[in-house]
Amino acid sequence: MDNGNCPISAFTRFTADQLAAQDEAQWSLTTETSCTIDGVAVAGLDDPINTIYHVVSPPFSYTTAEHDNVLAGELGATCIPGGFTIYPAVGDGVYLMLAPLSPGKHTIHTVGVVGPVSTPFVKVDITSVLTVNRDHDGDHDHDHDGK
Repeated sequence: MDNGNCPISAFTRFTADQLAAQDEAQWSLTTETSCTIDGVAVAGLDDPINTIYHVVSPPFSYTTAEHDNVLAGELGATCIPGGFTIYPAVGDGVYLMLAPLSPGKHTIHTVGVVGPVSTPFVKVDITSVLTVNRDHDGDHDHDHDGK
């Protein structure tokens, strides 16, 4: 959540704490979160409000891309130009960090539901297929000088 809005003169002036409170209020409506990795369920996602994976970020800034700006292209905020920095922003949600996956194909399936499961306000259902290649040079993805 952030203060970005179109037109730019309509940007709100919420503090990071106010944005975090708004995010928390919205997150409280989340009723389902789940994730499977290669068909195996990630434990601990049954209660989206109290899961150990629920994180509220510290305030951060972001700068829109010069080309293929998501705010303009996906969200219709065409007044926000590429290369524009927005601060403060906060994030609230379920975040998973995976241990390195073995080489080969992997399927990650995530679901999030906001509102009643039978008639949700929002439902996100994403399946990602990843191919992990082995580390060809043996340096564990470091530069060739070991850094």
